[in-house]
Amino acid sequence: MKASPRRDLYPENSGIGGTIPCALFAFLGLATSPGKLKNQNKKEMQMNFPEEIKRIRQRSFLTQQDFAKKIGVAFSTVNRWEAGRSKPNLKAMKSIYGFCLERKLPYETIEEAWLDYKL
Repeated sequence: MKASPRRDLYPENSGIGGTIPCALFAFLGLATSPGKLKNQNKKEMQMNFPEEIKRIRQRSFLTQQDFAKKIGVAFSTVNRWEAGRSKPNLKAMKSIYGFCLERKLPYETIEEAWLDYKL
């Protein structure tokens, strides 16, 4: 007689045929229900604004000081943006837009993160 897997170890509708134990899902930091899994993946795909600013600065191989000079703000301002303590005003966002255009960096993700970011 073939032993069947314990139902309490396997999430229903795990999206992988119900073959991965809940303990493995927990170990991997994954949600056990499909709805929770979709929401978690959506959050992971969306970068928040501080991460986006840091990403474009690092892709340009600039320090916070150099990036601040390029967009016309103080070093401490860039530091606060990357730490998530503040976010740029419209004038600074226009400078960031110009910076991205000049270096052919994608601006849309930064703008979207800026619009969605709550302090």
